[in-house]
Amino acid sequence: MRTFISFSLILVCLRCWAEIPVEHFSRLPAFAEPVMSPKSSKLSAVMVEDGQEYLYLFDLDPDRDPLLKPVRLMSKSEHLYFQDYKWVNEDVLLADIRTTVRWYGNLLNVTRFILIPADKALDHKFISADSDSWGRPKQHSNFIHRLPKDNDHILVAVDEDEKAQYLAPEVDRVNVYTGKKQRVQRNIKGIYDWIADNDGNIRVGVAYKGLTGDTDQLIYYRDKGENFKVFQRANYFDNKRYVPVAFHERDNNILLVRSTSEDEKSSDDKSRLYQFDLNKSKLIGPYINSKHEEVISKFEKALPGYTVSIVSSNDDDSQFIVYLHSDTKVPAYFYYNERTGLYTRFPSPYPELEGKLFSKMEELSYSARDGLTIPAFLTMPHSSRGKKVPTIVFPHGGPWSHDVWGFDPYVQFFADRGYAVFQPQFRGSTGYGADHEQAGYQQWGLAIQDDITDGVRWLIEQGIADPDKICIVGESFGGYAAAMGLAKTPELYRCGVSVAGVLDMKQFIADRGEYMFSGINKAILNKKKEAKLVSPYHLADQIRAPLLLIHGDKDTVVPIKHSKKLYKKLKRNKNDVELIKIKGGEHWHTSEQHQLQKLQAIDTFLAKHLK
Repeated sequence: MRTFISFSLILVCLRCWAEIPVEHFSRLPAFAEPVMSPKSSKLSAVMVEDGQEYLYLFDLDPDRDPLLKPVRLMSKSEHLYFQDYKWVNEDVLLADIRTTVRWYGNLLNVTRFILIPADKALDHKFISADSDSWGRPKQHSNFIHRLPKDNDHILVAVDEDEKAQYLAPEVDRVNVYTGKKQRVQRNIKGIYDWIADNDGNIRVGVAYKGLTGDTDQLIYYRDKGENFKVFQRANYFDNKRYVPVAFHERDNNILLVRSTSEDEKSSDDKSRLYQFDLNKSKLIGPYINSKHEEVISKFEKALPGYTVSIVSSNDDDSQFIVYLHSDTKVPAYFYYNERTGLYTRFPSPYPELEGKLFSKMEELSYSARDGLTIPAFLTMPHSSRGKKVPTIVFPHGGPWSHDVWGFDPYVQFFADRGYAVFQPQFRGSTGYGADHEQAGYQQWGLAIQDDITDGVRWLIEQGIADPDKICIVGESFGGYAAAMGLAKTPELYRCGVSVAGVLDMKQFIADRGEYMFSGINKAILNKKKEAKLVSPYHLADQIRAPLLLIHGDKDTVVPIKHSKKLYKKLKRNKNDVELIKIKGGEHWHTSEQHQLQKLQAIDTFLAKHLK
């Protein structure tokens, strides 16, 4: 008996030692978002050292290994975040920088452009931006065109029409060496998005306004020298609506569009593009970049089991940055030179997780109570036997988004701790057709929540989930679904974790009514009169299970007051509730310190209630 006990203890200790440290799952990608310059002489990428993000600039030599020492770097400050990067020529990089400002008591996300000379990276220049007549800054700067025939200038939208107040961008021609700007397109017709052809002529504009409660989309088009005319007018919720993206790279008469047709399904995030002939006013077939497809095919054959995509290429499509990901392997970036046949792997995004044993993510589906088929992902911990496993229900944010098959540090963190991870793609999720998405409109806490509940009960019926050890965890909308699950089906969950969750639906609906595209928001969100019926804060008396609330105090999407209010109410009710405030934390994953703080708290909470 003594020998048996000792051997059991050894097995337990080995299991403890085998767990991957939580710190490794909280890291920001060590190498991410590589972008190649137009003539492929340089490369920019975000890299992390000691928890700090840096924008690195590399020299590329097509005949040698591209992993050369960086020639310049630029660090972010405590409150500045890199959003996007573009090479405007071989000498200058345009970086989109995001920060948070306070305007009349409200927190706003504001982006600004910085021009970074490759040879003098620290000598960067902000492109100036004017506030509107209310003193409000334009929240999002927009890049319009690189003007390849004019090496010194680009088109950007950094200001808005003062009379229209917001969502009315005006276009400037900016010198990339001096930052000086000149207005080339005033806002007309309330257009909020501009598209230029290959020569830099602004020929397409998109506006939301119309006859049916501000939910019509209008696409305006013009030929050179002509006035804008309506190209398409369609309700935002019309399945036959087109979404213009860009002009065909070789034909200024072909507009590339996305179709919102209900039969379009792209859950792998590869939205299909179609070619619209502006002269013939009709679709002429899907857009296929044969060169890119050829490169993708080569990598798929050489490295089977990965999903392959091209994230950057030079102007003549001879050199590429290729991204590979799978469910059980850390993602990888490769440099590929078609002319020389050279391909080299860039530094790993997650070096500490390389070579670790991860769990497979399986795709499945189940039937909701009304018969709707609900897709889902299930990740079983490799240490389990597949029956009566402690389970994490992990609904995605949005809810107008979706999960994808592939490596997810959060999912693998849960699985590494011995939990099954269930990710239902409930109605309202994108990527599964317009009908599936629109079935979720005005269904927060109602049919959407029922889809999640039906999936959990299906897992129990299949003998997969241990009915006594199920916890629902989510961020943003997923945080709402977690708290709502504890209130609506308290018998189903042992515990819940809400990170940056929407918890007061009455307040949320009222706030969204004042936001951009208010007509669309009103049509998508639940009616005001039923807000309390689907609000975790207003249903707090029904919550029984322990609840962990985590929220950043700089969250501009879902203010921390949502979590504070529910916490106070549950405390008064003597519930088992904890609130962790992330100082300086925002809505997105932008800080390793904040990620570690969250995951450590979740790890401790789950171990207490599920193990």
